[in-house]
Amino acid sequence: MFGIGKLRSNLIFILRMQAELETLCSDPNKYNPKGISLTDEEVKNRESENIYDKNQSNFNLKVYPNPIKSFATLEFFLEKEENISIVVSNLLGQQVKSFYSEYTIASGNQKLELNMSDLPVGNYIVELKTSSKKEIKRLIKH
Repeated sequence: MFGIGKLRSNLIFILRMQAELETLCSDPNKYNPKGISLTDEEVKNRESENIYDKNQSNFNLKVYPNPIKSFATLEFFLEKEENISIVVSNLLGQQVKSFYSEYTIASGNQKLELNMSDLPVGNYIVELKTSSKKEIKRLIKH
C-alpha cells in the first residue's frame, strides 16, 4: 500500500511533468535537443513535411464492438494500395500485440477481424499505420 508521502511525491512529479509538457507544447522553439537553430520559415516547412500531419485525411477508422470479449473488427478506408501495420498497446504504451506488419492491402473500404482472446481484460490502444499516416482508437476488453 502506498503511504501519503509516496502519493504526494508522485503527485508532485506528475504536476512537474505536466508543467514541462505545457512549456514544450506552447513554444516548439524552446525544445531543441541538438541545438539546431531554425528560422520561422524552416519550422513551417518542417511542420508541413511531417508525415503524420493532422491536416491529412484519416482512415475513418472504426473499431467495434467496443467493449469486446475476444474479437475486434476494424473498418477503414485506404485511398491507395499501401502497406499497413496494426499495433495494440496497453495504456502504458507497451506493445502487446501486432497484426499485419507491413502487409500490402488494396485501396478502398477494408474490414479486418483481430483475435484479441489472449489479451487480459483491460484498456488498449489500437493503432493503424501506413508510411504516410496513422490513426488510433481506444478499445476496452471485458
